Amino acid sequence: MLLVGLCGVGCLAGLCCGVVVLLPLSLLAAALEVAAARLSGSGVHALDIVVSVAACQAGYMIGLTAHGALAEVIARYRAAPSSRT
Repeated sequence: MLLVGLCGVGCLAGLCCGVVVLLPLSLLAAALEVAAARLSGSGVHALDIVVSVAACQAGYMIGLTAHGALAEVIARYRAAPSSRT
């Protein structure tokens, strides 16, 4: 569930922000993975942290890719009606 949430946060970051947001987002993903492992009582594994950061960055790439298509859809719905008669 954490991976799906991180991917969603990455998508939103890709739609709204630039590439500078990837470093804080990656640090946040690593911190959330460590906190989740500590709260569940299991140990923290490096592979889990890598997978969490990769999910966050993959979501960012999906959001970045969808940015152009979403902009076209929004522009289509915000188009002013024609004044031609």
